[in-house]
Amino acid sequence: MGRTQQRLVIAWYETSMRRDEPLALTWDMVDVKKGLIRLPAANVKEKYARRTPITWELRQVLDELKEEQKKVPNVANKVFTRPNGRPIKSIRTAFKRALVQALKKGEIEDGNIVPHDFRRSAITRWTRNGIAREIVMDCSGHKRSGAHDNYINFTDDELVEAFHEFTLPLVQRTKVSTPVIQAKSVDAASAVSY
Repeated sequence: MGRTQQRLVIAWYETSMRRDEPLALTWDMVDVKKGLIRLPAANVKEKYARRTPITWELRQVLDELKEEQKKVPNVANKVFTRPNGRPIKSIRTAFKRALVQALKKGEIEDGNIVPHDFRRSAITRWTRNGIAREIVMDCSGHKRSGAHDNYINFTDDELVEAFHEFTLPLVQRTKVSTPVIQAKSVDAASAVSY
């Protein structure tokens, strides 16, 4: 898999975004100073705006893309573009090829990994690292239930602070952040949801 496609996979893994959400990202949704990506309601499945943190790994990707895009026109103002400045529409073929290669090399045991598995992995990793359930739900777009939950609101600063550990390079982190892909078989009928 080329670097263009790797950057998108990193975004899935680091943000819990659904498959097409990073493809719709424009630079005005990225607040590097605050350390947040703001996804408008129109761009997400649940149809209400949400925020997700910019981790150290994602920051490296964003910086790389910004530098690359200085050299070519990016008329759509999209974040995830190819080296020629054109927006990425899909990485389906590259993703499938990478899975086949990883299986052949014995790097993975299950070739049924789908982009949605990276969303599961992000949510699991955040929870394992002690981030409050309510914050994880806010960042992933999972609707909270119950009257009490509706009264819990987090400021941008509180959300960013909850993810502070993830804004550091891996070697500086005190908590374990093991990269694990939570693969789950997906039958053809439910594949359209990812």
